[in-house]
Amino acid sequence: MNSRFINFFKLNKEKKTTLQPKINFSLKKAIKGKKEKLEITTKENKYKKIMYTKKAKDLIKNTPGLLREIREYLEGKKYRPKVYTVFLNKEKVRLRIEEINRPSKNSILTNNFYKIEIKDGKEIHKFFVKKKKITTNTLCCIGTREMQALDIINQAGFNIIKPHFAYKIKGKESFIFYEYQDKIIDAEKAFLERKINSEDVKQISRKLNNLETRLNDFIKVKYPNENFKIADISSSTQKEKHALPVFIDFENKKLFLFDPILSKN
Repeated sequence: MNSRFINFFKLNKEKKTTLQPKINFSLKKAIKGKKEKLEITTKENKYKKIMYTKKAKDLIKNTPGLLREIREYLEGKKYRPKVYTVFLNKEKVRLRIEEINRPSKNSILTNNFYKIEIKDGKEIHKFFVKKKKITTNTLCCIGTREMQALDIINQAGFNIIKPHFAYKIKGKESFIFYEYQDKIIDAEKAFLERKINSEDVKQISRKLNNLETRLNDFIKVKYPNENFKIADISSSTQKEKHALPVFIDFENKKLFLFDPILSKN
């Protein structure tokens, strides 16, 4: 064979390369000393259950009519356009509610998604809201259970997307309000935008599988009389391997959990 062709094949011979993770992400909080608490208040009666943080309480207290407007929109008590804006508290506060498309393949049991923006003077508060219809299949993942699970994960010392408000109407619907994320993105979007690769997905999946076991061991010690466990953190339950229940902070190399399930054994 002609030496030129031999050299050509040698130069163009496919090299086998091993794909490496781009970044080693951490789920653990980097907080020295006392761990940050959510400080959740829970109120419940025969028909409803409500959970909220101090931030949610202050927003509701300082803006008369805010909670009513939000609930009437989300519960469909009045006709609302896809994007709804109203001014409250003597025109000092602007409330904007927008129904948005499903952001990722997570939350497969969630029926509707919303972005809520509350502008009070120069201060703007943004929330991502999930709405679920309550059925026998969704009892384990209603908004109030989800907020309980996030509180436990936070207590255990792991990063979460902070929830600030959750409520359920018995036999009807449930809602959970997360802090809206502008600067960090969920794993599925990061994968589709090629900010992480398949090896990153595998690495994160291994961390999540290990974390689910650790969290349930934590529950046994912290809540020995409670008959529940955290689920749906492990990637084995996801339809798509890259649809993981985490947001990624690339600047600080951190993972933030969201969308867990708190089920009773």
